[in-house]
Amino acid sequence: MIEHCKNRGQQPSFCGRYHVYWLLYFEEYKYINNAIARENEIKGWRREKKRQLLAEMNSELKFLNEEIFGQWPPEELPSRM
Repeated sequence: MIEHCKNRGQQPSFCGRYHVYWLLYFEEYKYINNAIARENEIKGWRREKKRQLLAEMNSELKFLNEEIFGQWPPEELPSRM
């Protein structure tokens, strides 16, 4: 999320161009392979099924960024490296 936020307003980046840094839904996984498999599974679903999944966890469509990070956007945007 922080990397998406850092790219806001930068046209070459999809996230920057479309301001994709608000979190509505997430799942946690211990292993990256499981997370990638789940992401690919969800990407293959129809829109209605995705909306149903979202409604089960976050029916109010509340942004979850502050819940996860404590403050959004963070005062400091650390890099991954």
